[in-house]
Parts: sequence; C-alpha cells; structure tokens
Amino acid sequence: MSYTSHMKKFRKRVLEAISSCDTDIFDTAWAEHCAQTVQEIGEEALKLGLPDAYKRCCVGDMLSPRAAKAILGEVLAEIDRNGQSEEKPPAPADAPLTVKQAAEFLNVSPKTIYAACEAGTLRHLRIGEGRGTIRITKTDLESFRRQNQTDSKPLIKDYLS
Repeated sequence: MSYTSHMKKFRKRVLEAISSCDTDIFDTAWAEHCAQTVQEIGEEALKLGLPDAYKRCCVGDMLSPRAAKAILGEVLAEIDRNGQSEEKPPAPADAPLTVKQAAEFLNVSPKTIYAACEAGTLRHLRIGEGRGTIRITKTDLESFRRQNQTDSKPLIKDYLS
C-alpha cells in the first residue's frame, strides 16, 4: 500500500474519531473514550511520520469531547497540509538512472558514461527507438566502479583519451 493510500485511510480514521467524540455529554466514560481515541490517533500519526500530530495527541486519561474534537481537527489539518506538500515517494533503490545521474554517482562527466556504454564496459538499457535514451542501474554502476578500481585505471583516462 502506498504512502498516499495510507494517509487517505488515516484521514478517514481521524474523521471517524471526530464523529465518535461528537457529543455534548461529559461524563467519565466519554472522557476516557475521547482520551483513548486521541492517543490511538497519535500513535498512528507517529507511524506515518507526523510527529507534530503525535505531540498534539499526548493527553491524559480523560479528555472532554470538545477538546478531543479540537485536537483531532488539528491532526486532520496537518494531514491535509502534509498531503499538499507531499514530495514524490523515493525511487526504488535500484531504479535506473539517467546518464547525468550516473555521472554524478561516479563523479565523472556524462561523456565518460557515454564512452563506457559505447565501449561495452558499462551495462545499460536503451529506452525508445533509434539511439534511445540510456538508463543504468546503480548495481551496474557499482560493478563498473569496482572493476575499474581493480584494474587501477582512473575512469576518465580510460574513456576520454
């Protein structure tokens, strides 16, 4: 399940919690229920990387329904803010890199990467028709680096001379 779907599910859970605390009755049972609900939401928030929401949910053993709704409303607002500023999820560890990214990874120029690909010493994929776009996995780059270090030849000299 993706991060976004977890957040949507959590948002729905917070809305349900707000509804469960929606009462004007204030007795010990309701106060305990509201406090427990808020604490559970806080624990879920922490698991989803929302430490500020967790801090808001650190309450005592009893909490009025009105206070619980206010806290849960703040948590809901934080979920919404987090969803709006959400960055792209991180790429998988072995996602193919562009030539520029591969060059940065090896600390060489893109020309060196192209030359190594043309020489057949660097495994790569061509995506698209014609010449295509080159993609290289980190595993292949690390293998290429190890091979060139054992040959004790600098990467740049091999391919740009």
